[in-house]
Amino acid sequence: MKSIKMQNKYIPQSIEYLQSLSLCGAQSRVRSKVVRKLIDILEEMKTQEKELLEEFTEKDDDGNPISNEAYLKEHSLWMDEIAEVQIEDNRLSSLKDSLENSKELLSGKNAEVYDILLDAIEEACII
Repeated sequence: MKSIKMQNKYIPQSIEYLQSLSLCGAQSRVRSKVVRKLIDILEEMKTQEKELLEEFTEKDDDGNPISNEAYLKEHSLWMDEIAEVQIEDNRLSSLKDSLENSKELLSGKNAEVYDILLDAIEEACII
């Protein structure tokens, strides 16, 4: 088992990017398994976001949180924390191959997410 590690702030973009890929057979299954694990992390992040809002903000008259410097600082630190996705070695290799052999032209946000994902996968393969 290996761990793909990336900052929390890249989880939503990674899900979006991976879901946009056109893959066949086993590679599609691996992608789907990784996406499900990332979605689980995202759901946990939503819970943590609510906890941060409760702890570091006050509410306006309508009950909406009022952002403040303490909240923004904590939120920024939290978004920089590292999330881990556990994946079997053979599936990790399959995902790496899928990304490396993709014929898709990349630019902007997708190019950035591609680079972050591949860096995380390559690092996991080394360990």
